[in-house]
Amino acid sequence: MKVLLLGDVHGAHAEMAARLALIRDQHGIGAVIQAGDFGFFSSLFAGGFSGGRLPVPVYAIDGNHDDHAWLHQMEKAGEPERWREQYSLHFQPRASIIQLDGVMVGFLGGALHVDRAQYRHWFRNIANFIMVHERARATKLFNHEHPVMIVTHSCPADIGVGIRGNPEFAADLAVHVHGAGFDPGPEHDCGDMELSRLWHHLETRPALWVFGHFHIRHDRMVKKTRFLCADTLSAPDLLLWDTGTGVISSIPNPSF
Repeated sequence: MKVLLLGDVHGAHAEMAARLALIRDQHGIGAVIQAGDFGFFSSLFAGGFSGGRLPVPVYAIDGNHDDHAWLHQMEKAGEPERWREQYSLHFQPRASIIQLDGVMVGFLGGALHVDRAQYRHWFRNIANFIMVHERARATKLFNHEHPVMIVTHSCPADIGVGIRGNPEFAADLAVHVHGAGFDPGPEHDCGDMELSRLWHHLETRPALWVFGHFHIRHDRMVKKTRFLCADTLSAPDLLLWDTGTGVISSIPNPSF
């Protein structure tokens, strides 16, 4: 199966659906894996999902730019099951796994804000960032299932992925990340330390680790794992993953 690897959508659901229909017709994709900041907001689901019924199944995680309190309420009410049936939208909760065309894929959403204060609801135990117990749950699940691909919103910090943060956020980073007691790793190899801890505790590391968040194409091998930062909807080309061969290829982003 050919699977589109897609980065941040930020609520542009109708545009995404239209592009996916073209990509399906031109390249025969059977599914999409979306790496967070999908646009889980009540306004975009009021009266029906703003993207309508999607042309292929989309497996999406939360990022940092989502309404986590509302999303938590939707999970408690069982709404993601309806989204799956009605819209072909598969929300993947933190620390979850699917078998896609016979290939195990693991998901762990959430990420730190770099441009505003972190959100956490202490009583409901909800946060925009990955919490320790969520990372521990993902470690246990992934060590049991051994996914070939792991999908997160950010990437591990300080392990050699080598992605750089946007210098425009340096001042906000000092206040909202360092100032809040979080370590985003070095400037030249930044990300999320909870994902670094996940990486170090994996008994079998995946062949592929896909993330978004940074809005740039990035490709780096760390030991035997390929780290890919997936493209946004506005990128000139997009990434396809062949589940049978494991090959990653690039295709032009269709215009309307």
